[in-house]
Amino acid sequence: MKRNRANGKEQSRLFELRNVLALAILVLIIVTASCKKRESANSNNEDNSNQEASNASPSPGASAETPQPSPATAAFDGTWVNKDTATRNIPRLIISQTGTEAKVHAFGKCSPKDCDWGEETGGIIDNSVVLTWDQKFVIRKMTLTLQGNELKCVTESVYNDNRPRRRTEEVFVKQS
Repeated sequence: MKRNRANGKEQSRLFELRNVLALAILVLIIVTASCKKRESANSNNEDNSNQEASNASPSPGASAETPQPSPATAAFDGTWVNKDTATRNIPRLIISQTGTEAKVHAFGKCSPKDCDWGEETGGIIDNSVVLTWDQKFVIRKMTLTLQGNELKCVTESVYNDNRPRRRTEEVFVKQS
């Protein structure tokens, strides 16, 4: 009887580990596809720019190279607070952006004060930051997307016990 319980627990643990691995592979596929999409778009833009440059006659005083916008501005920078002041999830994010990377310091809702999740770094791809938080008892994939002056936060959690997967969507506004 004890052996059957042990086997059942091992199978449950293996199932959860497979789920975590599947989530990690999914994230890798999404990031790889986004990078390839961006490389393809940049390649097409360079081809079109080169073709237009060879067909156009330069105007007097114009430089040969047109300045390109930086890949990402510091739009993510700042302290973001959850629009839902009664949230039971994430009340606050502090983000510092450098180029195409963002450091995110997250806080979970706890009492009497919020839990400090620490800092994670993620890449900025197509106006979104993707991060992974390994909190030992749970692995969370967080996707932050700028939508006008708001920040949409989608968090997918995979627990290493028998709890079901969890997905939350929240909206944050920049604190002034």
